[in-house]
Amino acid sequence: MKNKTRKKYIPLFYDGGYSSDDNFICYYVEGTYNKYGLRYVDDIACNVAPKNVCLKGLRYSRPPFAYNSYEEMMMDVKKRYTAQRVAENAGNTKKEAVYLVLNLDKEGNLKSDPFDFDGYVTKHGSIFRITSSGTNDGSKNIKLTDENKHLVFPNIVKAADYVQENYGDWAMFHYLKSIPGAL
Repeated sequence: MKNKTRKKYIPLFYDGGYSSDDNFICYYVEGTYNKYGLRYVDDIACNVAPKNVCLKGLRYSRPPFAYNSYEEMMMDVKKRYTAQRVAENAGNTKKEAVYLVLNLDKEGNLKSDPFDFDGYVTKHGSIFRITSSGTNDGSKNIKLTDENKHLVFPNIVKAADYVQENYGDWAMFHYLKSIPGAL
């Protein structure tokens, strides 16, 4: 019976900082894979003796755990690192928004002065999260539906324009008066 032991490259740590590919580093070790699993020595931990690692299962013979060649490993690890950085940055960019609250009667006329909540829309666009003081029915979240999505604006200027177009100058001035520092 032939023992099919293959040499594998296992990335243990990689980082590229915030700049170009010139600063990209990948610390890896060479290991072996056979029918008993992936075996390598993990010596990256500081002040700890290196430990022998054996991961059993076919999935450990493929990326992102192990690679057949150094070039394949470097290309895939750079790609994964770039995707990870993009995902981290996408999650941190929250677009500020304003949710306009209108108290309307059955005919669509204003019953009270309009006001707004400052906040942002979640990534999927289904919830408006309030960051200013105040709550909507005791919650800091407003579920966005087709009926109320048109009440989310990027700033108070757009919200005031909407109020002026739909409800007149009187409603727009009362709306702006309710916002400290708007007038």
